[in-house]
Amino acid sequence: MSYNFDLNDSFASFTPPTPPDGCTQCGICLSTCPTFIQSKDPEQSPMGRIRLMRALKNDSNESIESEKLESCLGCYTCESVCPSKVDFGKMLDESLALIRKQKPMPVITRIMLFLAEKPSVLKPLMQITYLAQAIGLRSLLEKLGLYKLIRIQRANALLGKVNFPSKLQNKINSVSDDQRVALFTGCFSSVMEQTVQQSAIDVFNALGLEVTLPEGQECCGALHRHNGDLETAAKLARKNIKAFSVKHTDAVVTTSSGCGASLKAYSTWLEDEDFTIPVMDVNHYLANVLREHQVVFDPLTLKVALHTPCTLRQNENQEEAVIELLQKIPGLEILPLSGEPRCCGAGGSQMLSQPEMADALRDDIVDEIKTMDVDMLISSNLGCAMHLKDGLVKAGIDIPLQHPVQLIAKAILK
Repeated sequence: MSYNFDLNDSFASFTPPTPPDGCTQCGICLSTCPTFIQSKDPEQSPMGRIRLMRALKNDSNESIESEKLESCLGCYTCESVCPSKVDFGKMLDESLALIRKQKPMPVITRIMLFLAEKPSVLKPLMQITYLAQAIGLRSLLEKLGLYKLIRIQRANALLGKVNFPSKLQNKINSVSDDQRVALFTGCFSSVMEQTVQQSAIDVFNALGLEVTLPEGQECCGALHRHNGDLETAAKLARKNIKAFSVKHTDAVVTTSSGCGASLKAYSTWLEDEDFTIPVMDVNHYLANVLREHQVVFDPLTLKVALHTPCTLRQNENQEEAVIELLQKIPGLEILPLSGEPRCCGAGGSQMLSQPEMADALRDDIVDEIKTMDVDMLISSNLGCAMHLKDGLVKAGIDIPLQHPVQLIAKAILK
């Protein structure tokens, strides 16, 4: 007996079933994942982690190596290339929440999240740290090994040199509604990035824009969400939506790209609320404004290496806006760091909880900077800046690290 059939006809209408999460395990994401490229471990790739997530969600008897999920940096570069548009970030957050029910987060991470929620504790703590630094006590404790003894040596190194937290100075506070921006100050940014935020305010004031600093704003919630505490992240999101809804503003502006990415994601965090006010990174907002303002920039003869945080790359036009903004300064030579993906490894709290991976990724960038002969490194995210600055110090590279808006302030403020 013979069979005569055409395989093409028989399978022409066959479509393999797509899992509910949408991931077909095609592997296109592999070349974009920093942790996979660094480790060569398939389970530290997006498709490998999705397999772990499925087993975790299905309460499988399979042994789940939760640290392979927790090692994800949350750069979400995989989402930008995924042909199936898998919502990897949401899946990861929900999986980390399940892990948190079974496994407590590291102590240092818990301390970090506590301080993010408690500015009343964070600010005095930073003031004490500044005073200890000023009288040499901080360096003495480091030499005596106290920080190592109580297991905060890495946190102290990442903290770097601190400035005394003071009140931001805002010169223009009464202009028409269509010229008003609200500045999101955040948690750690509010005490560790004050020079950046003051530069942003000064530039806005110089352009005739009113800046408001809404009371009642909280941590953006990104640190909590990425550590599996979805409830606290949602609570913080609701408080911020309420705080910024009191007065009309043209936009909510952020100086740290991680905070901006989180504020934009509130609609996916919450089922019944949304951030209706436009959220913009300060670089993006200023680039738009300066297209309509005739501003004379003083020259700055500097060669700068430009690092683009993952959270800045996630949103359309923001990466290009930084370069457009800096190109307005005469004499400034901008050298973007090469290679993609180019995650520095900070990943919010990951630089504390996943030090080996974080440092390996950062050191690749530091090694490149060594060869560039630059006067300065530029980054637009607080966590990245802290992590990279620590890497520069350890490598003996004595150059400043600044935010783009700080250079803009120097170039336009007489």
